[in-house]
Amino acid sequence: MRIAIYGIVASGKSTLARELGEHLRLPVIGGDEITYGFPSEERFKRSDVEQRERSERFSSGDGWVFEGVLRDTQSVFFERADRIVFLDTPKRTRLRRIVTRWLRQRLGIEASGYRPSLEMLRMMFKWTRDFERGGRAEYEAMLRRFPDKSVRLRTKREIERAARGDFSSSMEA
Repeated sequence: MRIAIYGIVASGKSTLARELGEHLRLPVIGGDEITYGFPSEERFKRSDVEQRERSERFSSGDGWVFEGVLRDTQSVFFERADRIVFLDTPKRTRLRRIVTRWLRQRLGIEASGYRPSLEMLRMMFKWTRDFERGGRAEYEAMLRRFPDKSVRLRTKREIERAARGDFSSSMEA
């Protein structure tokens, strides 16, 4: 089974991917693993060519759970997925998660693949605002591109069911 999960920052992608990966015993691939490198304390962005090469390699396996935002360099995951999940959680939930995660990372309670600076917090709010002001259209287009294998999850109940591998028709996009 190949599952691609996408959504905006703090929508719950990593949590759902981890839970699904454990339930289905599949490896989890994070979009940040493809986009960014972490050879030291400094995070750097890989070239588009390198991102595409990594996407091709990581998506060629028989089974996986991929989680990330929409990036052209990672589109192969959506093409090869058996199921595509758009996490469309409420804005207030995402904003609460952004602040909670940032605070936990600053206090050293939660690990982070980036430096949880005030600038990063500002960027997360910007990405959320941009998504709500028009960026959502790109995410909606993915649902229309692959209607037979796409679902949109909005509620906690839908996400909890999906974490157990239950993608029932009541959740179809």
